[in-house]
Amino acid sequence: MKIKSKLLIFSILGVVTMSCNDSTQPFIALNGSPNHTISLNSVYNEPGAIAIDDEDGDISSAIVITGSVDPDQKGEYHIYYNVADNSGNNASVEIRDVHVVNDADYLEGFYLATPNCGATTQSNYTSTLTSSETVNNKIFIDQLEMGISTIIPGYVSNDSITLASIGTINNYQYTGTGIIFNNGFNLNSIFNYSSNYAVNCATVYTKQ
Repeated sequence: MKIKSKLLIFSILGVVTMSCNDSTQPFIALNGSPNHTISLNSVYNEPGAIAIDDEDGDISSAIVITGSVDPDQKGEYHIYYNVADNSGNNASVEIRDVHVVNDADYLEGFYLATPNCGATTQSNYTSTLTSSETVNNKIFIDQLEMGISTIIPGYVSNDSITLASIGTINNYQYTGTGIIFNNGFNLNSIFNYSSNYAVNCATVYTKQ
């Protein structure tokens, strides 16, 4: 009888010991999508996450978030989420990818330019459009005239383009506006070569 009692006590102690040995990882669930996109120069609002543990319940307040987003610099950023329960068990790290984009990125690429400058003959040429890394909706066009490689900044608003006022570069001053269409854009631009000579061109840029 004593032997059976001892065995019963040991069995109970074993059950208690096993029940106190918490080795289960907590679980983290991200709020919102694991892929998040924001516009350049906007604000990144951290969506956060929730964490649940089978022993401790809701431990969301213990989540540690690392990584950062610079909304004023175009690029890819990563936010990391981790948490540990009261027994020291770490959850599997969750990652959110945050993409900071220039809303004019869709215009980036190579274009065939077909100018119409009235009586002034202009040949077709190729031009490259890039978007700013730091200013939303700002673009750069590397050529507005055959043989003249000058980086011209501009701004996109809805379906229109406005060339920025850039002053005089190599005795050339460029101004103009244009409209964006499905596979390119057009620009009505003025090239001021001097105080008494200017060329007006209506140029169609077709994306290649």
